[in-house]
This record gives sequence, structure tokens and C-alpha cells, in this order.
Amino acid sequence: MLKLWLYTPNLTPDRTISKVSPRESRWLWTTYSIILTSYLLLEPTQTALAEGVDSPSIDLSTQPQSKLAKNSAIDSENRCLLPSEIQSNRLLSPAKTSCDFNPNLVAQTSEQRFLSLEETLAIIKNLDFWRNIPGFDPSFPTTIQPSELFAPKPALPGSVQFQTDRPFIPPISPPTNPVTPSPNGSPIPLPKVKPEAVAAPDPRYLIPPRELPLDRVSPTFTQIVVNDVPLNHRSQYEITGGAEAGNRRSTNVSVNTTGLYVPKIVESVSNNRIYRLDYRSNYSQLRTVGQQREVTTSLIAPETVFGMRQQISFVGDCLPNANGSPKLSATGQKLVCTFVPGIKTDEATIDQQQLLPTRFAVTSEFGEVATAETLAAIKAPGFQSGANGQQLGLDFYFPRVGTAAGNTQAQENKFDRFEGSFTVPMVSVGRIHQTIFANGTDTAIARTVRGFNYISGDRNTGWIAGIQAATELLPDLEPSLRPGKKGGSTAVERTLVLAANNNRTPDNSFTAYYSGIGRGKTPNGKEISSSNYEGIWIGFSPVINRNVLLGKQFFQPTGPERIVLSAGGEGGVESNIQVNALVDRSAFDTSGINNAYVQTYLTRYERDVNSITTTTVRERTNYYPHLSATGNVTTQDSVLRYYTGLIVNPNGSSDSTSADKAYVGVDFTKVEPNGLSYNLSAIGYINPDSEYYSKLVGTISKQIDLGKNPAYNLNLSAGINYAIDGAKIFDAVSFRSANSYVNVGARLGLGNVILGTTYFQATGLNNSIGNLLSTNATWKISDGLVVSGYYTPVNNNPTRSPFGASASIRLGGKNSPTLSLGWNRNEVDLGVNSQNARSGVADNVFSMFLRFDAPPNIFK
Repeated sequence: MLKLWLYTPNLTPDRTISKVSPRESRWLWTTYSIILTSYLLLEPTQTALAEGVDSPSIDLSTQPQSKLAKNSAIDSENRCLLPSEIQSNRLLSPAKTSCDFNPNLVAQTSEQRFLSLEETLAIIKNLDFWRNIPGFDPSFPTTIQPSELFAPKPALPGSVQFQTDRPFIPPISPPTNPVTPSPNGSPIPLPKVKPEAVAAPDPRYLIPPRELPLDRVSPTFTQIVVNDVPLNHRSQYEITGGAEAGNRRSTNVSVNTTGLYVPKIVESVSNNRIYRLDYRSNYSQLRTVGQQREVTTSLIAPETVFGMRQQISFVGDCLPNANGSPKLSATGQKLVCTFVPGIKTDEATIDQQQLLPTRFAVTSEFGEVATAETLAAIKAPGFQSGANGQQLGLDFYFPRVGTAAGNTQAQENKFDRFEGSFTVPMVSVGRIHQTIFANGTDTAIARTVRGFNYISGDRNTGWIAGIQAATELLPDLEPSLRPGKKGGSTAVERTLVLAANNNRTPDNSFTAYYSGIGRGKTPNGKEISSSNYEGIWIGFSPVINRNVLLGKQFFQPTGPERIVLSAGGEGGVESNIQVNALVDRSAFDTSGINNAYVQTYLTRYERDVNSITTTTVRERTNYYPHLSATGNVTTQDSVLRYYTGLIVNPNGSSDSTSADKAYVGVDFTKVEPNGLSYNLSAIGYINPDSEYYSKLVGTISKQIDLGKNPAYNLNLSAGINYAIDGAKIFDAVSFRSANSYVNVGARLGLGNVILGTTYFQATGLNNSIGNLLSTNATWKISDGLVVSGYYTPVNNNPTRSPFGASASIRLGGKNSPTLSLGWNRNEVDLGVNSQNARSGVADNVFSMFLRFDAPPNIFK
């Protein structure tokens, strides 16, 4: 059984989103060719252990205590011992070992001796081998933090990432120096476990495969991040659900669940003296992901709208017949006809946003005979169009024929902004396989993750399904090791597992296939050697396509219509009325029409309205195939990472957002024994956009201890971020992702209280942000209650968050769910109003999330 202690400094730079390539149908096979070639270069295993091993695995039985605020060098003796190094009453001295063996079994000697496999096998025959192997005590509190196991994002890119028009909220605690945790030398006793009987010896093994109890394996060894979620063999489930709402945004409900199933850990030693430990498990995830987002910015100008109604009717004796005789009714009376067509505004179809008619109804024809009832109605006071369903004459109503700035309610322009978003469910199921090998001189680790992901409504669903099915043909990469020699140690250097954890995989992405191999040397007891890890990642990363609708204008009435003018009249031959008419652009002589009767009325209106002009930016997120090759070299106090990749649009596009994106990057992080740490990184893109762009980053920090208590310390930091390209700006406010800056910061730890401040200085570099000064504080009131807040007294950016607060509350005892509450005040500067004053909008954003997990707070 392998006992492993992880050296876990925070040594990892930027993990920015990165992307893939190929074209049309050939790109898929090109991808697989690259992968298979890399597989051959990485030396797939040649050992015979693969046959017959159900699921070889590992037991990590120790929990190192970490001092997050103390930067101490790693003792070269502190590395992991394999079972072959354990000899009854002849183990390493407690002062020399980092593994928590039972102190009753430790000889008080200052000399250490590594046993050969043959010597170990001889001991096994005469001893209860399991009695000498300590494991993991489930009652022992988990003290390892995620930051100790996995290198976090680089200090500056992680702390300032301006996404599309979201206000930058400075971190509550500025990034601390990557530190070297000090191991805990206190042993953890284990209950005695008897080995299972082996039915018949297998000639392929010196120690045949045997399954280990899961509660005796430390989660340190099996920790791996899958789709941005850390998992280990002790994980059972984690369910997080909640909502975010504001007065100028839609309410967003999100769910994120992850479950781990059927974990299994097996160990074995082959007949050529190669130790092998396998870990296998299955996982499933259900979450919501953003698919559509719409941001509407509005200019609201008070105006006065002018409207009118024009009403005209003209009737008289019908024109004579062709022979000159008058038209008569059945009773012999002269008929009366209309001399204008009947046309009326259909007020039910008026566009309420544009205040314009969209339809006119034809109610009668030119020359139509008027009924006696209609004639009687027409001669009543006021405009009358007819009776009993007959409608004669023109009745035009236009709510808007003109406008003027200002109205009786307001004179100044103002702005508004609303953000709406739409999420869809995403489902992922997959398998995890990890193996560690040791032969006495060399060590190796291999990891493979396979996933099948479905994103509802994604436009590349067919490609996603096809690629995931094809990755099932790809192998689990495994290294080949030479046979072990007599007398060789099978200890594993902690940098080997760290190298696997330090490898870069794309953020916010979903894994279809990830396989890699790490290599290291057997510890020599004098110094900690470096290890390296290389891998291939195939998955799907988000690409955001945007379109802009500029200058849409509509009117919003804020009051009723007011009549400002009403004039008109009516009459017949007895009145002094003269009618001038044009028919088909020709003058029409009305003097020959007998018994004429005319109505003509004009009404003018005014109404207070808001003239609203909107600019709408629409986002659509789809997941594109992504291929990445990445590697790193991890030493005792540094990490060098290098990577390249392609994000592919399988449908082809010349647009910079949708075009294939190739990238290459490198970053280096170093931690000095005196507490000084620094990071340098660079990444370059072909076809950059607002999310994937080229940049140069540098950070430096220094931690100063303020006494013996590691919770009292001062951290000073400085950095620069140069965004070279990628700032595709639709307008100065809404979409500005790439940002350049320099900053300095300080964080003061005072036990349960942490105070911090950071100042961002505007630069002359491309896409520079404005000056920003942020202060923040965190107070751990008790084990079940933590509150924090921030305030930015200086912020010259158009999109900003001046202050906010959050609280984390445990609803009960240790195994109870956790409630997280948050509030941010967001502001957006939208320009100059009609009075030449700056104007904008403010939004109070509230969030509430509830998390259930089992076991609780594993690596949280």
C-alpha cells in the first residue's frame, strides 16, 4: 500500500480559457492523428501489469497539516514510502520520516535504510504485514485546502477579469503568496486489518491485486478537478442551488450538482518488481449554464407629441343618369350620394410604441347612396359619419405628427439599463482512472478522464456527440518502466502528484477526454527532485457570439392626450360654404351638385411622452470543440507550464469570434524561502476575441510573518497585466473585456480578521482600465459564520461596483448545509445627459445559494 504525502504549495499561474482548431470534416481525423502521435511519443505502457488488474489503486493514510501563512522549505526527507520500505521495528526515525507510521513500530535510530523487494517479501511471510501499515483515520479533521493541492489562477488575472460589461468587484482578500505547507509529524493510528486470503498465486505478481478499504485512503491522493469541480474518492455528492436577482435584471436560478459513484482502489506488485496503484470511479454532473444574454441600454428623453384628427364628409344629390335624368328612389324622391370615399383610421391597430396608425378601413365607396337615417345623423351637431352601420366620409386620426423636446413633467434626459439572461441544463457523466508506478529508480503517474456531455439547445450538439463517441477509441495513456532491481527503493516524490495537479486544463469547459503521463525519480533522501507531466485534453469550451441592434426608438406615453385646438363646421345650401375638391389630381367642380351638405372638423392634441432610444447587445453562447496539449515541470519551489491548443468552429466562419483560434502560452511561478514569490506568463492567440485574447502578466508578492502565529501576517504584492488584443468593443460601456493595468496591494492577517487594499493604476497600454482603489475585510465570527465586505472609494471605470457584502452561514452542526448570501451595488456610467451632466444607472444585485454535500466540506 502506497503512503503518500503531498507537497502542496500554491504554485500555479494563469488558467485562462483556451481553445482548439481543424476544418470541415477533415479536422476531426487530424485531431485524432495528433493525439495518437502524442500517445506514441508518451510511451504507452509495456508492462504486463495491465492484464488481470481490475482496478489497481492507492492508499494515502496521512493528512499533512498546512500553514497557509508560513513559507518554509521542504525537508528533503519528507516524501512517500511504499510498503516495500516498511520493515517491522526497523522503520525510519520519526525525525526523518514524513509518513505517519505507528510510533510503536518506529525504531529510535538516526539511520535510515531502504529495503529491497525481496527483503520485503521475506518479511511479509513472517509478519502480519497489514499491522505495520497505518491508514487514514476518518475521525481526523480534514485540514488540507484546495489552494494547497492545486495551483490557483495567477494573482492578477484571477483578481481582475473584466467580462462583458460586468462590473469588476475586487477580491475580498488579495492573492497570498504561494507557500510551502509544513507536514504534520503526528502519527495517525489505524485499526488492525487482516489481509484477504489469496486462492492461488498468480505468476505475474509478487503481490497480486488487492482492493483497499476506502476509509483508509487519504483524499489527497485521489483529488482531481473535472469540469472545474474538485473530486476525490471520498466525495459522494454536492448540490448547490440558488438565485440571483436585481431591480434591473432578470432573476437567474442556477443548480449545480455533482455525484461520485463506485470508487475503487487496488494495489499490486508485478513479478518484475513494479509497484502499481490504481484508482477508478464514475461521476455525474447536472448544472445550468448560460446560453443567451441580452443587455439593453436606453436613452430616455422627455418630449411632447403632437397629434391630430381630420374629419370630412360631403353629400349631395346623386349625379344624373347618362340621359341627364336625375336618380330617383322607388318612391320617386331624388337620391343623395357621398362625394368622398369612406376611409377611417382603425384605432385598434395603432402602434402603441411608434404612436402611428398601421391600418385604415374603407367604410364606403365614392358615389354610394346615403340612407335616410344616415342623412338625418349627418345633420346632427358635430361630426357624424352615418347610422345603422353605414359610415360616410373621412375620419383620420394620427396620434403623432410631430414632437418637441421637453414636456410638462420633465426637461432632462436620463438613462436606463436592463440585463436579461437565459440558462439551460447541462448533463455530464464520465469515468476517472489514475495509476501510480514505482520500480525503485523511477516513478510515474498516469491519469485519464472520459466524459459524455449534453448541453440543451447548443448549436453544435451533433459535433459534440460525435467527438465524444470517437474519443472512446482513444487509449488510457500509461508509461513504461524498466523492471525494478534488488535493493531499490520504491518511494514516490511528492512533486510527481503535484505535477499532475498543476497541469493546465481550460476553465469553464467540459471534458470529453483527458489523458496524460507524469514522470519523476525515486527520492534519494538528500534533495527533492523535480517531476514533469504532459497530457492531451479534448473537450468543449464556450464561444460567445454577439450582435448589436442600434438606435431603436419608441415612445412611452406618460400622460393623457390634451386637446389644444378644436375647430370646424358644417352646413348645406343655406350656409356660406365653398368646397374645393381634387379627384385623381384634377379639379372637381362641385357647383353643379345640388343640395350639397358638408362636414369638416379639425382637432389638435398634445401628449407627454418619453422618447426611448435603445441599444441592445445580444449574446449567444455555444460550445466549440477544443484540443489542448499541455505540460509542466514542478520542482520543490517552482512550476513551469507550457501549453498550446486550438478552438475549432466545425461549421466554418470568417468572423473573428467564430473563427478557429490557435494559441500558445507559457507561465512560470517561483517561491523563495524568504516568502518572496513571483509569476510571469504570456499567451498569444490567432483570431482573438473579447474572451480569448493575447496578454502578458507579471506579479510579485512578499509575505511577512508578524509573530509565531501564522494567522498574523502581512502580504505585499504588485503586478502588471498587458492585454495586447481582443478588445472587441461595441460601445465604451457594454462590452470591454480585455484590460491592461498595473497594481499594488497589501493584505493584513489578524487572526480571525483579514484586511486588504489594492490600487489599480491606469496605464498608457492598450485597453487600459481607469484608476481604482479597493478596500476589503473578512471576519470569521465563528466556525459557522463568516462575513465579508468591500468598498471602492475610487473607481474611474464606466462599469463599477462601489460596495458589497456577503455572508456564509452553516445551518446547524458540522454536517449541516451552508447558506451563502450576497449583495452587490453595481453602477454603470452611460454618458452625458441633456444638461451636460454625467448620468447612469445603479442596480442592487442580491444572491442566495444553499449547498449540501457529503462528506461535508471536503477540500472546501
